[in-house]
Amino acid sequence: MKPPGYFDMHSFKHLRHIPKWLAALPLAAAMAGPAFAQAAFPMETTPVTLDGTPLGTQTTGSGLINTVVLVDGVYHMWVIKSGADSYVSKTIHATSADGIRFTSDGTMTVPEKYWQLPCGATDPTTLVNEPTASRLRVSQVDGQWIMTVWHGNQPGTTLYSYNTSIWRIGADPNSHALSLIGPLPAANCAPADNKRPGNNHVGVFGMTGSQQEGGDLRIWLRQESNSTPQTPTNPPTPTFTGGNLGGYAIDFGPPITTSTVPAYDRFATETYQGDLFADTDYYEYPIDSGSTMVHAIGRTLDHGGGTFVTYYALMDRVSQVPREHELWYVKSTDYGENWGVPTRIYGDGVGDGVLVNGMPATYGFRAPEVVAGGERTYFWTRDVCNNHVMVTAIDEQTKPKLNIAKDFEPNQIDVGATSQLTVTVTAPTVCQPAPEGDIVTNIMLTDTLPGEGKVTLTGTTLDNTCGGTVTANAGETAITLTGAGLPMGGSCEFTVEVKGNAAGVYPNVIPVANVTNDLKWAAAEDARDTLTVGAPPPATVTPVPTTGPLSLAALAGLLGFFAVRRNRKSKKD
Repeated sequence: MKPPGYFDMHSFKHLRHIPKWLAALPLAAAMAGPAFAQAAFPMETTPVTLDGTPLGTQTTGSGLINTVVLVDGVYHMWVIKSGADSYVSKTIHATSADGIRFTSDGTMTVPEKYWQLPCGATDPTTLVNEPTASRLRVSQVDGQWIMTVWHGNQPGTTLYSYNTSIWRIGADPNSHALSLIGPLPAANCAPADNKRPGNNHVGVFGMTGSQQEGGDLRIWLRQESNSTPQTPTNPPTPTFTGGNLGGYAIDFGPPITTSTVPAYDRFATETYQGDLFADTDYYEYPIDSGSTMVHAIGRTLDHGGGTFVTYYALMDRVSQVPREHELWYVKSTDYGENWGVPTRIYGDGVGDGVLVNGMPATYGFRAPEVVAGGERTYFWTRDVCNNHVMVTAIDEQTKPKLNIAKDFEPNQIDVGATSQLTVTVTAPTVCQPAPEGDIVTNIMLTDTLPGEGKVTLTGTTLDNTCGGTVTANAGETAITLTGAGLPMGGSCEFTVEVKGNAAGVYPNVIPVANVTNDLKWAAAEDARDTLTVGAPPPATVTPVPTTGPLSLAALAGLLGFFAVRRNRKSKKD
């Protein structure tokens, strides 16, 4: 379901890119509808899975290099695994109905030796093998799904070294056939007057706009910096060294050409359109132990109504560790022409409360991804088991829960006799390898014996492996456990003695609401068992069949016959 005020970009494409002079008119603003606010990021998260395994440390090849879109209620994800499979030709396509649990359905296909493109004497083609791929985003442009892939350092070429290649998936996101539109202009493979971005970017944030109906198609990059700036035309800040938001108008051609919009040129091959550091309390220059840089994976998204939002993360320039439990965004309300100041997504210190499967996130946040409309958001962090994971909003099915069980033994006693009531508490395993020590603490539960005094406690606690305190006073009906703790996947139990005071059948329930703990994990379901008090019902006696008069007569005759024979035999003897 789309949020209130959401501008449907697919149903009203003809309104998406209103000419600038028309957009200034009140009527045009009314036609475009209200701008969509920035997407919300969750406080309670769960790892995204691919074929049942959490993406990240537990996935062979990580799988954290990925991108997600939502099309007609189905989530599509493209995954480039790190290591031996970090190639466009090894990109996995997967789908999901809920945006959490993805199932792969094959790999993408690419043209044979697509990387061996001629580029003249200034950049001879020397790549023998396919270039590695390190970042990707998929965006919808003019009804076509376009994949943008950033490539790291590739000795022997500038076409695929610190540069982005652009691929057409087509109108159907389920298609596995990629066609190469081409790499962006490179330092040694472009006209002298059109070398932007010229291999000076690290990471791609996606595409917006349209080439149809007079609109600007733009590609958004995590712009890198040269060491010596030229005289700026219109710089947002005097010095950039930690990367920033670069935006280029792009024409697919062929060949691909780019131009700066607007001309925030600081270097011969660069442009900056948004300042991702202003008012953040972080600095990018000078480069020292306190300097900061923009992480290379973010997302620039068209939210409709002329509103573009760029979501990104900041990290320590030296250690590469993310800054805080925080993500950021900047917003443009004029189709990306001008950008506002950075804003925290979570707010100062709020991100420290973000949970991964009910446990605190143990690392900073990176790589925000947002599907169109903001229905679901994603980012990277680490779970309490120290696994790198890609997380999204948790659902009820995935929330970790305690399992509570109870058992009367024996479950049937005479009046005045006793039974042992055992309550078992089990904690879930939310990740592997599980850390040592108690994870869920201050477990508390209350059980009230049924029958309003017809079943009471004897005051004897026979066992307690849960720690904490069990209170079960003689003659009372309330049982409490307080201050207990469990390790991940651990189980404990306590046993108390109860006495049956009056005959009856007594169902006993520990409601979900009667179980609490410091992690606020709910019980999976009510714990139930039944105690029967009273003498057992009498055994069923099978009646002996009766005999009628004729049967009795026959029996008497038979007895008489044997009596005569016995008498004759005695006389002979």
